[in-house]
Amino acid sequence: MKKIISTALFSLLSLFVFVSPTYAKIITKETGTVTISASEVINDDLFIGAEAVEVLGTINGDVYIGAGMVTVDGVINGDLFVGGGKISISGKIKDDVYVGGGDVLITGATIGDSLLVGSGTLIVDSDSSIGGSFLTGSGTVTNKANIGRNFYAGSGVVDLNSKVGGEVRIGAGDIKLGNDTKVDGDFYYQIDGENNEDWSVPEEAVILGSVNKLDSNFRDMAEVQKMKVDFFAGSRAVKNGFLVISLLGAILVGFIAIKLCPKKENMFDTKLVFNYLGIGFLVLVLTVPLALVVMFTGIGASLAMIILALFGVAVYMAKIVSSLALGSWLSEQFGWRKMNVYANMIFGLVLFFFLKSVPVAGGFISLLFTSVGLGAFVKAMKH
Repeated sequence: MKKIISTALFSLLSLFVFVSPTYAKIITKETGTVTISASEVINDDLFIGAEAVEVLGTINGDVYIGAGMVTVDGVINGDLFVGGGKISISGKIKDDVYVGGGDVLITGATIGDSLLVGSGTLIVDSDSSIGGSFLTGSGTVTNKANIGRNFYAGSGVVDLNSKVGGEVRIGAGDIKLGNDTKVDGDFYYQIDGENNEDWSVPEEAVILGSVNKLDSNFRDMAEVQKMKVDFFAGSRAVKNGFLVISLLGAILVGFIAIKLCPKKENMFDTKLVFNYLGIGFLVLVLTVPLALVVMFTGIGASLAMIILALFGVAVYMAKIVSSLALGSWLSEQFGWRKMNVYANMIFGLVLFFFLKSVPVAGGFISLLFTSVGLGAFVKAMKH
């Protein structure tokens, strides 16, 4: 039975990996600046981790950047994902832009679809344009760029002075609408603090839809604060409980997997980690859509269900494989020679569960571990 399952899983993964052996371009640099020059063209997805990053060329794929300082002033024919301290974006991005940073400045940028930003300060100038919706949670927001669809903001101060093709929803301590503000849809707002009762839409702003003030149902701030404390305390307790149960469950599965597959620790070569990442990410992204396509043919429905079930098992096991590899690598680096494969697996899993609980970065870390683990599965099955 184990041989049958392994063969079926290998056949599934080979459909998506070995037919099209595409690898994303990955660049890392601990110090200094990584620069993609204006004359450079990359026909692939691009992953960059560095102290500082400049993307000035053309990327025919998605771009993922993590750095202290980021400058994007090229052409990206895909999505842009950025995390950094100080971020400057211009140029042309064909699809969506996702940003998490301290200070974010968007000048002269053409964004084909939506913009999602979480930051301390955010400024978008009038020379920029946003084809889709604009969603932000920031300390202060200044937007002068025209927006194709909707504008949603939660902030301390929101300064809006542009055309919005859809509706607007703002919750802030203060809202400023400039003379060039025109909203084609409805306008919803909620203001906290002293301006709550007196604020109204300025005469210069044009709202074609209805104007709706959203009032909080809680007038007693002490009561609100108490409810926040109780809610977050309860949420943390539930979250921590599930985290411990999940960790113990993963350790149990890991013990059984190592017992059944005693050579599992040898499937992972840390020198090939980026190859694992590229292959695993492709499998992770393509499996479900292609299985659904097979399902919709009718006669392939049973096969698609088997594929999805095996894929679910592979995704769960991928994190265990990556955690085992991480624990083994760290043991080797620190000279912990007495730690056996089981101890390494537990150590790696504990570290993984801690890292994935980190706000914002946790989701990316989980994606990284899953992709690398899936890639290791594929490499092991291939050989």
